[in-house]
Amino acid sequence: LLVRRQAPDAEDVVVGQAEVLWELSRLAKDKKQDAQARELYESSIEAARTHESEAARFTTVLLARGDAELAEKIIAARLETAVGPTRARALADRATLLDKLLGKPADALGARLEALDIAPDWKEQTTLALELARRTGEAARFAETLATIIDRSRRKEDAVFASDLLLRLGDVLENDVNDLPGAADAYGKAEAFGVRTVDAWRALGRVAQKRGDRIEEIRILRRLVSAGVDTSALGAGQGEIPESAQTDALYRIADVELKSDDTIESGLDTLADAVKRDGDHARAATIARAAAARVGSHDGLFALWERAARQSGKEDELLAYLEHRVGREGASLEDVREGSDLAMKLGASDRAEVILERGVALARGGLDGLAGALWILTALAERRRSANDHEKAIEWTRMAIEAADQAGDAARRDALLKDLAALAEGPGGDPALAAETYGRLLDIEPKDRSVWAPMTAAFKKVKDRKGWEEAMRRGIDALLDPTERSALRMAFAEGLRATWKKEDEAIAVLREVLDDDPDHLEAGAALGEIYQRRGMDAELRELLARQLDRARDRGD
Repeated sequence: LLVRRQAPDAEDVVVGQAEVLWELSRLAKDKKQDAQARELYESSIEAARTHESEAARFTTVLLARGDAELAEKIIAARLETAVGPTRARALADRATLLDKLLGKPADALGARLEALDIAPDWKEQTTLALELARRTGEAARFAETLATIIDRSRRKEDAVFASDLLLRLGDVLENDVNDLPGAADAYGKAEAFGVRTVDAWRALGRVAQKRGDRIEEIRILRRLVSAGVDTSALGAGQGEIPESAQTDALYRIADVELKSDDTIESGLDTLADAVKRDGDHARAATIARAAAARVGSHDGLFALWERAARQSGKEDELLAYLEHRVGREGASLEDVREGSDLAMKLGASDRAEVILERGVALARGGLDGLAGALWILTALAERRRSANDHEKAIEWTRMAIEAADQAGDAARRDALLKDLAALAEGPGGDPALAAETYGRLLDIEPKDRSVWAPMTAAFKKVKDRKGWEEAMRRGIDALLDPTERSALRMAFAEGLRATWKKEDEAIAVLREVLDDDPDHLEAGAALGEIYQRRGMDAELRELLARQLDRARDRGD
């Protein structure tokens, strides 16, 4: 305690006398020395009353240590006599007590605002008051306090201070209170002081944009740009506006001008100027894209958008342009290809599909028709197949087959027919279409053995034996090579016997094979097995006799 006997407001005081006495009272209390603890406790309060700096220092300790009861007593005592900045500090401590220790943020805000009103140039207090006002949803009260302070600060010598407060007031009204007219008024008053003119212009332009006041926004933004050359319009000490700020203003001007048909040409010039300054093609593309969505058709705008998108280095920007491009008059299938390929590269398969569908419409209106869009149709079919949309996949595949026919591409057509048959016989498909498609494949190439078995199964599924037999007969009749013809007849007989359970008809077909090729061993063996199993002895003897005669003739 002897060491603490020094002036309480000395600059080098780290631990005050009141704090020492309070700590001693706590030690005495821990030792059950209640009388001495009480005496030391009262002495700490008396020591705090000796000087404001001692009381303030002690309050800070109490707040940090969480002793709300004693802190409240000390602060109340300080407020009984404190005036001016001293009172403001006591009120700030009271706000901290109410907010942090007593859980009363609304009451704390009142203390903060009262302190701010007394000491408005205390920047830390201004920040704390605004934070608390936002947290309690009372930003409007903070704005009212600022407005009152500003009204007292209109002298020329208060210009810097008033400008700072007006900009802060405008920010709160704009972003917290959503009072755009009030914000514009505050920023306008800040501009009039001529101190932080550039900041005021930026804020005015931003508010004009939010209010949809395009004329005012352009006026303010053009001031920003022109002020970069003519600094006489700026307040003292501001110097030239940075090149980046001027360019940013140009972009914003272009964005505003491109929103109106009356200023679209000027907007294109402004945007081109901005890009020329900083080469931010991505930003230019974004602005042009928004304008294109509104305008619908403007050659100059789309030309600028394309240049910006391609030079931006951002593939998503280029894709946005190409999506729009394929929907405009004059689009080509090359545009469709570029757009769909890019969309797939970016993993945007849904967007690729939309582009491809637009390509179908373009192809139908072209000289080559769908024959020139075969790749588009197959891509759409594959996309729908991947999405398990079998109905749509079948539709696109049928259109692709038609296109391949028109293009005279038989190999591609046949491959697509097989794809169609596989789709039609699969889950969610069309069994009748599968049978029809296999029949068509057999008509095209009857010796294609990969078609025979699945075609039989497809016709069996739809219970159309007659249709199957007719398809098989057409295939047999179309084959000129005896070996191929016999092979198809054997498949025909096997189908009749195994699939359709028509053994009598199968016998007739096997006989046809032997009539065409008496030495056909497989047909003879199959027919002999049937005769033997069914006890058709006369037919079996006749068959064996014929086979024996043929062997003699061959010298076998």
